[in-house]
Amino acid sequence: MESWVGIMVALALIVQVTILAALFFQTRKTMQQIERTVNDLNNKFSPILTRVQILLEDTQPKISTMVSDAAHIVYLARGQAQKVDRVFTDATDRMRGSSCAPTAF
Repeated sequence: MESWVGIMVALALIVQVTILAALFFQTRKTMQQIERTVNDLNNKFSPILTRVQILLEDTQPKISTMVSDAAHIVYLARGQAQKVDRVFTDATDRMRGSSCAPTAF
């Protein structure tokens, strides 16, 4: 009876070691496949990312200039709007002043 228990424990250990070894080798194989896939993706996307980086470096000064020009245009437009407001306000005040003044016939 005790020998059967010993044999069963030994068989259980052998099965467990076999399963763990199979898991180890399968995990290693999967890791190698993942590493190959990552390397392939890196090789494919690296030139694209380099081109994007160059494009961004080239366009960044142009975008900065455009934003600066837009800010200057807004500044000038605000000044012109203030001038137009002053002209209309002055014209309105003059119209009110002339309509209130008595007319001589």
